[in-house]
Amino acid sequence: MLQAYLTTMTSPAMSASAKFPFVLGTLALCALSAPLAAQPGRPAPKLTIEASHAGKTDLEARSVDVGEVAVSRIVTNVDLPLAPISPSTSLGADFGSSAFYLDRSGPVPLPEKLESVEAGLSARHRFDDRWSLITRVSAGVAGSGGRFNADGFNAGLFALASYQFSETFSAGAGFVYNSLSESLPVIPVVGVRWDFAPEWSFTLAFPSTRVTWTAGERLKLRVSL
Repeated sequence: MLQAYLTTMTSPAMSASAKFPFVLGTLALCALSAPLAAQPGRPAPKLTIEASHAGKTDLEARSVDVGEVAVSRIVTNVDLPLAPISPSTSLGADFGSSAFYLDRSGPVPLPEKLESVEAGLSARHRFDDRWSLITRVSAGVAGSGGRFNADGFNAGLFALASYQFSETFSAGAGFVYNSLSESLPVIPVVGVRWDFAPEWSFTLAFPSTRVTWTAGERLKLRVSL
């Protein structure tokens, strides 16, 4: 099925410190995951650590060039499967943190480090062998330099309906809502995923297109635009 691997145009941490569009092209991303202790009859919780880097990009504020910025990101997330509601509906909780390290040149109006923490609750329902729906609500707070306040509070909502054409090809559409993004709080999500080889997949989507290589049970490498 089409996975919800998204890099939104304004992240919660960046939205707390900058009220202008901020677009980055991620050049490379490495994701390492490891199962934690499982309970009988229930999937094991999973710890995921992601590291990514985006090369220097021109940055504009109100149509004025303010310099260049490169961003390195580290994301840590714990997924906790919950007791299912029914055989076709599963629930999950997740807790995570993100840190963005900015390499700036010029009078870029952003701090050197942006941070955010977030908790979410998700539900997945399978209508049949083809159709499924994923929804997630979240709440978090963003800040910079280790300082968090009420201005950085973020509420989010995500929904994605997907259709499985075959074991290797699927399509989906939905939206993501971010309360901190004043210029574009709702972003449409649409795309297709093709597993063209046992360890490879290609996702053509808005707002994130990527190629993923599953190097092993616990390691994935991605290149995205």
